[in-house]
Parts: sequence; structure tokens; C-alpha cells
Amino acid sequence: MQMAIDQITRYHPRMRRFLLTAVLSAAVLLVAAPVAPAQPRDTVQGPIALRLKVHEGPWKRSLSIKLHRLVLTSFSICGIWNRAAGEAFSCDDALARTLPSGTILRLEQNPAPKAAGAKKAGKGWGTIGLSTSPSVGAVISNVVTGDQQGVYRYRATLRDRSSNRILGTSNAITFRWR
Repeated sequence: MQMAIDQITRYHPRMRRFLLTAVLSAAVLLVAAPVAPAQPRDTVQGPIALRLKVHEGPWKRSLSIKLHRLVLTSFSICGIWNRAAGEAFSCDDALARTLPSGTILRLEQNPAPKAAGAKKAGKGWGTIGLSTSPSVGAVISNVVTGDQQGVYRYRATLRDRSSNRILGTSNAITFRWR
């Protein structure tokens, strides 16, 4: 944790504040999430919907933004478990439901982020968000993607907490820095 904070100090004050908030939020999520024993199961019913948006724009299945290196540019990503087909896409409204006991919803990026403390989720996927509620979201920026042009894929997975086994996954969606 100290190494991540030391690396943050070389950035602009607003960037430091953003990165420090992101690191501390991740640490709080990892420490505060209670671990409940999971029921053995092969799969859990319920799809996971995943969308991207820029600022207050509409939620989309794919997104492309012009990359301005060293200028903080961000976008939002949200995954919702067990969302009804005709229901409006809203991360806030999903909080009324609950995940199956012993599961966690995880947001993942491919290629995996190279940030300090990023956890590999297997086969090129890296964890960028965790949730014990039926929605998982994150604000992603060019800093998280390494300030590099290219295509990044995102997915959300529902996992068994004790074994970390994937019980369900969303379709992968794409984001492109051009």
C-alpha cells in the first residue's frame, strides 16, 4: 500500500487526489467485505448486464474516446446482476436486490491493469472492482489503462467467495482509446 502511495506523489495534485481515492476505496472494499460461507453450486441463474458511459451520457455496449496523453479523461462502467430485460439500466436501482449468499460480483479488465496492487483474475483479466451488492461499477481513466491507445475489454463475473470459482459472467464489452 505504501509503495502505491509513494508512486502517486509524482502526479499532479488533482491526479494524486483521484488515485489516492481509488487506492483507498479498493482497500476499504477488500477489508470491509464480510466473508460468508458459500453454498456449493455449479451455476447461478441470472444474467449480468454490462455498460459504459462518458460523464452523464447514455449507457452503451461499446465506447471509443480520443486519447489525450497526460490529460485525465474518464468514463464509467457498470455491471448489474439479474436485471430484467425491459428494465432501464441504472446502477443505483439495482441496490434493491441482493446477490446469492456467498457470492461476490467482480469487474475485470483485459489486458490486466499494470497498476500497483492490481490483482490478476486469470488469462489476461485483471480485477478493477468488487461488490457484495448486485451492481458493480467503477470510474476508469487513461491512467488505469496505462495512458496507451488500444482496445480494452471489460466483463463482470459472479464468483463463489470461498473458492473464487466463476458462477456466471457477462458478455465482454469493448472500449477503445483512439
